[in-house]
Amino acid sequence: MIYGNNLGIGCTIAYLHDIADIFGCIVKFYASTHFQNMTLYVFVVMLSVWLWTRLIVLPQIIYQIMTNDFDPLVLFFVRMNGVFLCVLQFLHAYWFYLFILMILHKIKTG
Repeated sequence: MIYGNNLGIGCTIAYLHDIADIFGCIVKFYASTHFQNMTLYVFVVMLSVWLWTRLIVLPQIIYQIMTNDFDPLVLFFVRMNGVFLCVLQFLHAYWFYLFILMILHKIKTG
C-alpha cells in the first residue's frame, strides 16, 4: 500500500493481524507451562478473535479494496494488493481449519 499511497488500508490490515497475534503469543507462553486449562482458554479466545478479525472483517476490507475507485495512477498497485490479500484470506481460512482440528484433537484425546 506504500506504492499506492494508501497507508490507511495497509495500517488497518496490519492492525487486524496484530490483534490475534497478541493472544497467539499468550498461548505460546501458557503452552510452555503446566497451566493446560489456561492454555486452552486463551486458545479459544485467540480463535474467536481470529474468526472475527481475519475471517469476517478482512474479507469486507478486501471487498472494499477491489470495488472502490482509486486514482488511475495507483489503481494497479491497489488491485494487486487486493489479489495478494485474497490469497492471504484463503490461507487464514486454512489455518483456522487447522486450529479447529487442534481443538477437536484435544477434546478427543484429553
